[in-house]
Amino acid sequence: MTDPAVDFTTSDPIEWPQPANAPPAKLFAALAKAQAAFPVIPKSKKGHGYNYAPLEAVIKATRPALAKNELGFTQSVIDMAVVTTLFHSSGETLKTSFPMLEINQQGRKSMLNPMQEAGAKSTYAARYGLCLALGISADEDTDASEKGSAGAPVTEDFRDTRHDDMNTGVKGVNVDKDATPAEKAKAYADGLVDQIQCAKTLQGLSGVMSRNEAIIDRLHESYGADHANVIAAYDARFNALQEEE
Repeated sequence: MTDPAVDFTTSDPIEWPQPANAPPAKLFAALAKAQAAFPVIPKSKKGHGYNYAPLEAVIKATRPALAKNELGFTQSVIDMAVVTTLFHSSGETLKTSFPMLEINQQGRKSMLNPMQEAGAKSTYAARYGLCLALGISADEDTDASEKGSAGAPVTEDFRDTRHDDMNTGVKGVNVDKDATPAEKAKAYADGLVDQIQCAKTLQGLSGVMSRNEAIIDRLHESYGADHANVIAAYDARFNALQEEE
């Protein structure tokens, strides 16, 4: 016999409690709509073999679509990493972490004060962390440069195809002939960081990057951590020189 206290004919949906590890479905749905509305982000900054969009450009381009879909984000430094928290008005959140990589000094006293060095590392990590969280890219595709617009590429073991596969490198950096490609990459990246930090003017800084464009492209393609050190050093020195001028 049916219990008269139980009404099986109600049309109201039953709200079952969600498990603690349930995916943030409302956030994902809102993010998908926001991504479809993101404009092309201008990659206006240049200096290391390719163009890219700085952090402020990424924020300016994506914030309207995020707000329209009730999304926002915060960024904080936790255990030497920038943690990006994407949040939705429903209360759902999604966290992404990107490490704050060290800027190699190669035994030389840094020309950056501690605040400038910390700022360079956090800005780099914040830019990449936000792009990862939003599912976008702020870097220019380097395929065009590898097809010749920026010169012939350097091979995996740092030989220059423009000069009969002769060894290439960074001025002033001596690398053992038997060094592995990874060892060469680190030595060249350290040498570039050293030259960047010694640049006295913006023109001199630009010259360091232009002269070593093929090496920097190879680091970008295959040696991400070494490339990150070069870019972080460039950003910090560029900002410092701008303030001085």
